Amino acid sequence: MTEHPTLDPISVAAAPLNTLHQYEASTAGLGRLLTVSETKTTLGIGTTKLYELMAEGALDARKLGRRTMITETSTNAYKAGLPKADIRTGRKNVA
Repeated sequence: MTEHPTLDPISVAAAPLNTLHQYEASTAGLGRLLTVSETKTTLGIGTTKLYELMAEGALDARKLGRRTMITETSTNAYKAGLPKADIRTGRKNVA
């Protein structure tokens, strides 16, 4: 069995690992990537509103091939930034 002179088995085996490390370094701090469906369910919104939030920059969207993925970090930041609801019971205080 003859090895191809330009292929070094060690560098070939290390290439995917190096690529993985570069990917992890470039996505550090983003958290998990959520699908459009997962994000809609998490936020309780529809497709139109989700794409409006991505267009406004409120949610950080990334492309994974043809799929649009939203960072979990931006989803959590959006939820944390929502105003607190002022819920009233509708009851009158009778003194």
